[in-house]
Amino acid sequence: MNFLNSKTCRWIALALRIALGASLMYAAYPKLSDLWLFFHAPPHHGTWLELVACTLPWIEMALGAWLIVGIWRGVSTALALRIALGGNFMYAASLKLIDSWRLFAMSIDAYGILPHHGIWLELVARTLPWIEMALGVWLITGIWLRVSATLSAAMMVWFMGAITWALLKALNIDCGCYGPGEKISWLTNVRDGSVLVASLALAAWSYLARKKGAGAVSA
Repeated sequence: MNFLNSKTCRWIALALRIALGASLMYAAYPKLSDLWLFFHAPPHHGTWLELVACTLPWIEMALGAWLIVGIWRGVSTALALRIALGGNFMYAASLKLIDSWRLFAMSIDAYGILPHHGIWLELVARTLPWIEMALGVWLITGIWLRVSATLSAAMMVWFMGAITWALLKALNIDCGCYGPGEKISWLTNVRDGSVLVASLALAAWSYLARKKGAGAVSA
């Protein structure tokens, strides 16, 4: 029996669909519950940031449900991962860009990894949100997907490493992941870990798809 058509493989695919769908819905829920704070915040820098911040959590929730239901599975899994990962980075970037870069710099500085008040601190605080925004757009477009998904996974490893460092040092600080006000905890790493798993799954799928396509051409 072909393993790809076996009952075991179908059960594994079902478990992955449910796990990824649940992680997307889990990631969307706190963003939706905080939307009222967004609307009561000081004036924003542009309506396009409001659009990104207010619509992407709903897209994540819908994609999570879509994955669990399993309609158009072959299309929905890869597409949902691309949109969810890209949307997650764009959402995180938009919340940082809404506020002054100095607030994000304070969150970074609290980790104690970069030199205090140095040029590196300002450089990271000014550029990282734009890197997240660009990576999010890149993931959604699907261009050079192997590269963008691998970069996404690498970025999440870096984020989780910084959070783990702070937790081991018992620092009571803000995560800085989605703007100010979110205290770090081990649940923060669980959430970021789900994003890492999705990034690795998308990277693996893109590598296997390319390998399969190359095999078909050579055959």
